[in-house]
Amino acid sequence: MQIVQGEKDRTFFETLKEDCSTEIKKSKFLPKDLWETYSAFSNTNGGTIYLGIKENSPKNIILGVENPRKVIDDFIVTCRNPSKVNYDNSNEENITLINIDGKTILQIDIEEAPLSKKPVFCGGNIENSFIRKGSADLKMTNDELRATFRNAKPDMDSLSAPNTSLDDLDSPTINRYRKKFNQQYPNRFESLSDTDFLIRIGAIYLQKNNTYAIKRGTLLFLGKYQSIKKVYPHFHLDYFNRISGQNRWDDRIASDEFYDFEMNVYNFFNIVWEKFLNSFNSPFALDENLERSNPRAIEVSLREALVNCLAHADYEQSYPSIKIEIHNGVYIFENPGQLLIPINQFTQGGESRPRNEMLMSFFRNCGFSERQGFGGQQIFGTSLKWKFRTPKIETDLEKTRLSIWTVKFADSYPDLTEKEILIINYLTNYPNPKAKKEIQEATELSEYHTKQTLDSLCKKEIIKRVGKSVATKYTITRSNQELLTLTKEALNILAKQL
Repeated sequence: MQIVQGEKDRTFFETLKEDCSTEIKKSKFLPKDLWETYSAFSNTNGGTIYLGIKENSPKNIILGVENPRKVIDDFIVTCRNPSKVNYDNSNEENITLINIDGKTILQIDIEEAPLSKKPVFCGGNIENSFIRKGSADLKMTNDELRATFRNAKPDMDSLSAPNTSLDDLDSPTINRYRKKFNQQYPNRFESLSDTDFLIRIGAIYLQKNNTYAIKRGTLLFLGKYQSIKKVYPHFHLDYFNRISGQNRWDDRIASDEFYDFEMNVYNFFNIVWEKFLNSFNSPFALDENLERSNPRAIEVSLREALVNCLAHADYEQSYPSIKIEIHNGVYIFENPGQLLIPINQFTQGGESRPRNEMLMSFFRNCGFSERQGFGGQQIFGTSLKWKFRTPKIETDLEKTRLSIWTVKFADSYPDLTEKEILIINYLTNYPNPKAKKEIQEATELSEYHTKQTLDSLCKKEIIKRVGKSVATKYTITRSNQELLTLTKEALNILAKQL
């Protein structure tokens, strides 16, 4: 437990507002409704509960808690009572006592629970499972509960698909896959029949009744569209090309349209990937020697994102469906289901937890995926090296959305003025904040235009101020993901120099 004293925190608490990770409670004791927030933070992204503050306008009122030690003991004891909450998410190191004018505020930091322990519920009733949305604690719907259980036990695509047989697999798709497989592993399995080949790679297996069990991932990857729909009623794949910027798309591929081939995951991947390759006609950035760098790194990055989108999707979820979009300078990948590892771990690499291991195995066997667990690192590292705008990844219980830009940071904002672009291009070249005078001298803008442009960019939250008064400096607004990537790249450069 930490004890913090000092007047300097008063303004922070007086202006504190509730949001997706902050809860304020005026109770001087341990309030009964705390456990709904405890459940919500545990089931979402974690958060902080403050006891002893009353929300008020224009300033919150600091009330403090009575007998803080007893409140802490009651909290810890209740966390360990399975009739109250099903998972003990307490840690005394995450509890802080803050003294303001003799009044004690209790700060309780709640960490996100491991996927295997979700849903965290209260009152001994799983229907009392909550998630955090905005500043509200909301009861989980039945769909959200089912999604939570699936997150706790991924790799469901390795189970057999019910009421299916070899007839539900598409022979032309299998042939195309085998050709690609043979390029990766020549002279391995060319002599095998399709059935023996699928057995050999673990896609199907022979049951005791001498019938073949088709794994769910195999059906998704190589199956006939209508057969897939029988097992996965919500199966839907969408691709949109919106490069022209018009309201209507320029090109679209949808799994529910009529084609002369079966629309399964493998065929969709190949079609979309071919369209990606065709979209690379526009020139990429030049390197520091004014030579065009090898664009393969960008291709690998986008291919990893496409593979991840298809292999990490929750195909049992009713909404949203898989959607791939190309806009002018940005590729967007959206799939149903939550990312099963922390975002920071995804960006740094080293850990892999695909939702559909069977699908990922199909992709890896053909060389469509790089080292396992390093796809995110490839995506973020490539953008950093090419000085593109840093990718953005968002994930919650419903979906995961990854945006990858193939243009410089300033070019990713189409409505910027020339002066704004000038300042952004200067700041993106320097990881450390810069003073207004430094920016003015580098850009050769007048003092008036420099101040006006900096204020405009701060208002748009593209850059931010660091420090106060004469010590004020400016820097690009960066996410935690981007800061971690920059730090790791700096360490790599330092290691090479040693």
